[in-house]
Amino acid sequence: MISAASRKEQIPSFVALGRQVAANGPQLTPEQEAARRRMLAAAQIPLENLEKAAGPSLSSPKCVTCGNRCMPERFATYTQGNGGQTLEELEDFRHLNAHNYAGEADDEYFGRRRHVLKSGVPMQLTCGAQFDGRRLQLDLPHLRMYSCTVQNVLQRFP
Repeated sequence: MISAASRKEQIPSFVALGRQVAANGPQLTPEQEAARRRMLAAAQIPLENLEKAAGPSLSSPKCVTCGNRCMPERFATYTQGNGGQTLEELEDFRHLNAHNYAGEADDEYFGRRRHVLKSGVPMQLTCGAQFDGRRLQLDLPHLRMYSCTVQNVLQRFP
């Protein structure tokens, strides 16, 4: 059996993975490089601290789902279409990746109530990716979709 400390050593951080991809990745075409730069610019949106970006005028109601003053609840009035569902997914992802960089949900992660992710329950996410009930795997197009949704929410914010 692998200890928790040993398991953490086996899971690389996003920074280490990024450096590895940068060092070993293929050469990009000019179009791919331009798309990468646009994606990096879009990634500057503060997904983790939307509340701080919005300032003091943002309301702070308690969420009926998780019992916290979470991002989806605070921005609910500024979403359109499936934007609310998307923010709920992002809130769950944020907690999942803070809990485990590899995006693997365990019993400890599901010890708290989550907005959309349920233990052992596969689901299709608004970005088109699949959550298999334990593991989350997102690719660049999925992350772009989430980034665009957050940009749209912030644009509607006064």
